[in-house]
Amino acid sequence: MRSLVDAPFNHVSLNLYRDENDSVAPHGDSVARLVEGQPIGILSLGEARRMSIRTRREPAHARNLQLEPGSVLIMSYESQLTHEHGIPKQTRRCGPRISLAFRCYRDLQMPAG
Repeated sequence: MRSLVDAPFNHVSLNLYRDENDSVAPHGDSVARLVEGQPIGILSLGEARRMSIRTRREPAHARNLQLEPGSVLIMSYESQLTHEHGIPKQTRRCGPRISLAFRCYRDLQMPAG
């Protein structure tokens, strides 16, 4: 991820979507512990899935992105304040997907070396 984005990522979380029934409701990531101004990177592995992104302000404007295997999505720090994102359930059958979310937390440090 660091070869794609100049950010001091120091945390990664994994999310498993087993099939078309697994989903994540629309949300904005909490910025309380994030380093202000640093992006969030999402690496998608496995089955392609749709991500919905919508503005928090009314009227909400929504877009859908197809997250293909091996794709990387970069979300700005500011977008967590202005937009919500989620992975909706799907009507068609699909296999598992794993997403790796790379973040820059204020209270974590990278080991030296």
